[in-house]
Amino acid sequence: MKAPVGAPGPAPGTRHRPEPTPTVERALQALGVDPIFAEAVLGDLSEEYAERAACDVNAARWWYVGQALRSAPHLIRSAAHHPAGRARLAAVVATLALVACVVLIALSFRAGPPVRLVAGTRDTVVVNNLRPVSLPMRVFDAAGRLLPDSGVRYAQALGAPISISSRGVVTCARPGDATVRASLGPLATNILVRCRPVRELRGGYGYWTDFVLGDSARELDLVAVGIDGRRVTQFGAWLSIDDSTVAVLDGLRIHPRSPGETRVDLRVGDRTADFMVRVFEPVHTLVGLRADQRLVAAPVRLARGASVRWPLPTGRFSMSLLPTPDVKAGAMLSVDGAVMCMPALAPGVFDTTCVARVPGAWVTVAYPGEPAAGTAAPVVVGTLALHRDREP
Repeated sequence: MKAPVGAPGPAPGTRHRPEPTPTVERALQALGVDPIFAEAVLGDLSEEYAERAACDVNAARWWYVGQALRSAPHLIRSAAHHPAGRARLAAVVATLALVACVVLIALSFRAGPPVRLVAGTRDTVVVNNLRPVSLPMRVFDAAGRLLPDSGVRYAQALGAPISISSRGVVTCARPGDATVRASLGPLATNILVRCRPVRELRGGYGYWTDFVLGDSARELDLVAVGIDGRRVTQFGAWLSIDDSTVAVLDGLRIHPRSPGETRVDLRVGDRTADFMVRVFEPVHTLVGLRADQRLVAAPVRLARGASVRWPLPTGRFSMSLLPTPDVKAGAMLSVDGAVMCMPALAPGVFDTTCVARVPGAWVTVAYPGEPAAGTAAPVVVGTLALHRDREP
């Protein structure tokens, strides 16, 4: 670049000597070294640099950098004796340590090339959806780190005809099994796709699951119905429970915890349903119930021809003679007094919802003594469950 007009140029016969690089000086001075001490050390280096640069500029620069780094421990020791220098030195060391940690973390999390493809459970996928759904695929590197699966491609290989896109979106129009080939570059694996589309979810005993506190855990009584009207036995379910103080879930198993009611939300494929769980407090009788005892269950044990009669609370409530083989053998449930129940109680009806406006209603559980042929039993054992609504 030309010098500005009027600017003096170099004297004839002289050679330009570049100044020593200021980078090392600024880095060392940034540590907070005493300026007088730093100037003395760096001044000596600059003088000798000038003499060496007259012969070879590049060699002089490398010498200067080496000598400056050699002087660093002395300059750092000088900085440590001054309060301001100590603070600045600590900041520089902390920054260098942070940079080193970030580099190490980045290196440890750096993913390697894909070495393994895994779909579902042991490369078997059960599809319960009616609508299209993507096959679950996981891609791992040699260290077991999960990688993106966007590059995996799919094609049907064997089995029942199913609709599958190159990106793994499968549609199951009917039950059947098919083998799908998944590949990512040189990697490939076969996936067994079991099409088990679910059209409807039902509860085996209505939509209620009843426990008496102290009962063992048991599975949710769930029936999944396929598009052909048959029961589907292979399915994956997602469940959640509203109130875990009443009951908790372990897969499809329900563990009762305290008296109350709660809801279980369930999804299989793209079908959803909800089921109610009730946990009844065990009592010996319905006599003298407190207002806060909303869900109670009293045991019933009757010989032939015997009965038990208990008073009913006022308000709206439901009653259930919880089903057991003994109950089905011939026990009967009836009410009398100022009470109305729907459905009306009759032989074989063990669940009803009632309203008693005033006191004076009663419930009777009886074992008539004339059971149907082949079902005679000396004693029937069951549980009468009472569920009172909350006051409006």
